[in-house]
Amino acid sequence: MTFFRNIFLIILFFYVLSLIGRTMLTVWARRRSREFARDKQRYTRAERAKARREEGRITIRDTRTERRMVDEHVGEYVEYEEVTEIKEEGGR
Repeated sequence: MTFFRNIFLIILFFYVLSLIGRTMLTVWARRRSREFARDKQRYTRAERAKARREEGRITIRDTRTERRMVDEHVGEYVEYEEVTEIKEEGGR
């Protein structure tokens, strides 16, 4: 008799576990879908705001901070790029 009772308890345990798991999965899926919908709304609002700007109008947002590489008493800092010339071997 204890054998059947143990089998019944094991089956009951897994059944209850599946009910709890299904409920938790449903709650998790709903929460994630709400988050996705909220993120999509934020994105579409930002896109609409961009579209409402006048065409041809330029907006510049500078977020970087000015950082001097050389002390201000030294002089002007000039950044350059070295260019190499390729000599052609021709008929000269």
